[in-house]
Amino acid sequence: MTSISQARETVYQHWVDNVPSGLDAWTFENEEGFREPDQDKAWARVSVRHLDGGQESLGGLLNRKFRRNAAVAVQVFTPRGGGLGAGDDLAAEILTLFEAKSISGLDFVNGNISEIPPGDDEKTFQHNIVVRFDYEEIK
Repeated sequence: MTSISQARETVYQHWVDNVPSGLDAWTFENEEGFREPDQDKAWARVSVRHLDGGQESLGGLLNRKFRRNAAVAVQVFTPRGGGLGAGDDLAAEILTLFEAKSISGLDFVNGNISEIPPGDDEKTFQHNIVVRFDYEEIK
């Protein structure tokens, strides 16, 4: 049985166990005490979003199955002066870390990488990696 908080912790643990070596720093969303590194460092922010889901079977208490849908989102920031290659490589590695994997009952599918162009004053490139996943919850 997987709950919302168990799913989030599973994603977080998988990240901790497999952090890409090209990152100088990383954080989970809203982590206390984290300060964004200097703009000449590559870093990432990891979050989990629960999206939707529904009941899959009827039954009594602790015998009803629900299918939940969620996504892991990783924002990667790389120095602008180094070009897009470093961010591309990190984004591809992170996508591979999750996409088409089954981890402790979480089934990851449909990954995507998108780029956010920097503003005139910004000194970092941003790549967003989003991989949807499903899991079963029993209530």
